[in-house]
Amino acid sequence: MSQPGFLARRKLAETMFGTHPYSRSPNGTIPSIRKIAVADMRRFVKDRFGRDQMLVTAAGDITPAELGPALDRIFAALPAKSAPFAVPPVTPQGAGQTITIEKQYPQTLITMAEPGIKRNDPDWYAGQIVNYTLGGGGFQSRLMEDVRGAGSKKGLSYGFSSAFVPYKEAGLVLAGGSTRNAAAGETLGVVKAEFGKMHDSGITEAELKDAKTYITGSFALTLTSTDRLAATLMQLRTQDLGIDYLDRRDALINGVTLEDANKVAARLLDPAKLTTVMVGMPQGLEGTTPAKAGPGDIQKPGK
Repeated sequence: MSQPGFLARRKLAETMFGTHPYSRSPNGTIPSIRKIAVADMRRFVKDRFGRDQMLVTAAGDITPAELGPALDRIFAALPAKSAPFAVPPVTPQGAGQTITIEKQYPQTLITMAEPGIKRNDPDWYAGQIVNYTLGGGGFQSRLMEDVRGAGSKKGLSYGFSSAFVPYKEAGLVLAGGSTRNAAAGETLGVVKAEFGKMHDSGITEAELKDAKTYITGSFALTLTSTDRLAATLMQLRTQDLGIDYLDRRDALINGVTLEDANKVAARLLDPAKLTTVMVGMPQGLEGTTPAKAGPGDIQKPGK
């Protein structure tokens, strides 16, 4: 709870999702964990561990004829059905806010997000190309060049990255990195400027080609072990991608046009919609909202 990444993620989730379940930590809180009794755990197993909700994937030296009876033995004692439940749709909130959590750290951690898209959105594959160009492509991405860079670049951070994060009932465009406290305001300005540039002008034909080459070419590296194979198969199940997805994936990526990518950039990369949380002793900020994060924080009024 004293780690800047934990503090930033919690405040960002609370700000964007309010009272929705997505705002809660999967690990609970100290008071909620202390309240859990044996009866609560037994009730949870009865309500949630139904075989009707279970998805199973497997990879390794086993045949379907061997696997089926083994699964029956392993899971036979679980309830046949789960209690019904639903997670309601939610629209992320907090657009435009910059929240500071002041703590005596040598660097400022910046975490920022804005509404994104769900996995089943028709723009998902164009979004993957846009994200690779923005901050998902490591040293090939624009944010890395902008804040780290060389020569005329500013060297503000060791790195800054981005990701499209899909929930079942929402989506986020997430970005983040760390910088010197004294450079926090400047770094935030540089990142927002890149969001604005891509929002207005999109990406180039060369960036589109580079993104496609990497996204299709690197995928095989995720299938190099049985645990990764099983995880990939589970992704097909949980995201309803279809058993033939691996055969279709390259065509879905390569079918994205420059117009498709730039439409997504204009749709999703709006600097005015970014919600930002900064943890550390950031300097050079205007119009920020201070927030409490726990005992020992240094709080100052926002300007």
